[in-house]
Amino acid sequence: MAEIITRTRRRKMAFRANALAAVFLAALVAVMLNYIVARHALRWDVSRDRIHSISDKTKLVLDQLESGVDITVCFRPDSGVARDVLDLLREYESYSRRIKVSFVDPDRDLAAARELEQKHKVSEPDVVVISAGSRLRVVRARDLFAYRRAPGAADGRGQRLFRGEQALSSAIYGVIQTNQPVVYMLKGHGERELDDFDRNSGYSGIERVLRRSSVDVEPLLLGEKGGVPRDADALVIAGPHHRFTQAELDFLREYLDRSGRLFLLLDYGADTGLETLLEAWGVRLGNDRVVGTTLAGNELMVTDYGAHEAVRALRNVTTLFFGPRSINPVLVEGAPDSRQADRPRVSVLAACSDRGWAETDFRQIPPRLDAADRPGPVPVAVAVERGPISGMDVDLKPTRLVIVGDSTFAANGALDLGCNTDFFMSALNWLLGREELLDIPPRPPDLLRILMSRAQLDMIFWIAALAMPGLAVLVWAVVRWRRRI
Repeated sequence: MAEIITRTRRRKMAFRANALAAVFLAALVAVMLNYIVARHALRWDVSRDRIHSISDKTKLVLDQLESGVDITVCFRPDSGVARDVLDLLREYESYSRRIKVSFVDPDRDLAAARELEQKHKVSEPDVVVISAGSRLRVVRARDLFAYRRAPGAADGRGQRLFRGEQALSSAIYGVIQTNQPVVYMLKGHGERELDDFDRNSGYSGIERVLRRSSVDVEPLLLGEKGGVPRDADALVIAGPHHRFTQAELDFLREYLDRSGRLFLLLDYGADTGLETLLEAWGVRLGNDRVVGTTLAGNELMVTDYGAHEAVRALRNVTTLFFGPRSINPVLVEGAPDSRQADRPRVSVLAACSDRGWAETDFRQIPPRLDAADRPGPVPVAVAVERGPISGMDVDLKPTRLVIVGDSTFAANGALDLGCNTDFFMSALNWLLGREELLDIPPRPPDLLRILMSRAQLDMIFWIAALAMPGLAVLVWAVVRWRRRI
């Protein structure tokens, strides 16, 4: 009998020891998990295509940080976008310790809002202020969204897309760059003007977009400068309607031969004299207007993009063109120049769908596809790239061109339509070689995500470290008490 009692006591002691060991182990595991999570800010993204994780391009930007970047989110909590912005920026903060994010409610944190206004001259609500030293960028709420047409919708219905990663990464890239690219806007041939604020004709919005994207932009008269300045990182010619002189065409050829970067926006019907220059680069301008079944007035909704890296991030979004002319790749039989080492490579950036066509009879209202027209898909924008010229410095960058058959899509009144701004900046970033800012797609807002903040992770830790072990101890105590009675 004594032996049985002793054996029973030993079993109880072993059970208690095992229970205590299990509780201790659980607590230890919880502490270790919390430590790992705190150090590495683990987050779980279960959305399709990991759409709510920051892209590799953003990580490439963040890897370039050599000093701290302060990001202040000044949004009203009920703005509808504050949570999305903060969740995204926590991802940035988790990836790089040089990113510091703070939140200001302009309605409640009056002192912080006043300090923000005095320090950075920012008085409007719903903005993200990004600063590094004396360099500053402001991202506004309207910069955080793009538009996607609903599948099969011919009436323009669709949904907003959250393009916060693209806007924020571009702003961070801007504040960490010491040397900003210089882009010249050509004038003198009826081009669109940077100081024109007219909704239909002006390009003042483009100037604002470029400067917000950390690009210096200057007007240019070829005759006054005697050619394209040496400090030009790119040249934009938007909507010329008068012919270029032979001397000006020679200036452009010389610029392209020294690895120039040219962005051409050429409206239909304009006789500019650029046709011969472009044919040497494998591109022929169509004497037509591209239309389609989605035509509303003079608008063409384009959702068909090529596989080129400049437009890879624009899948499933809409760019709105206004009566664009066709831009057609042609087979180049010979080199554009006797010194040419490589032929130009022409890639389609955007085209109408197979339900559209290139209309040659502009008098038809509404337009009709007939034997004289070319059925779609018809290109309305192309990219051209050519290697350095033989005998020249091999370290030179390749020459790049982007030709678009419409300049109205980037006018003041059209920039906020569809993804027009994104298309323009994607093309320009490719021209400038800013690959870090490519391939950052807009995000659909309706996908499941699990993003946990530091506070939420701490709450999980305390539940795991105290509540669960405490519950186990309580259960054990109750069971022991009931056995005694």
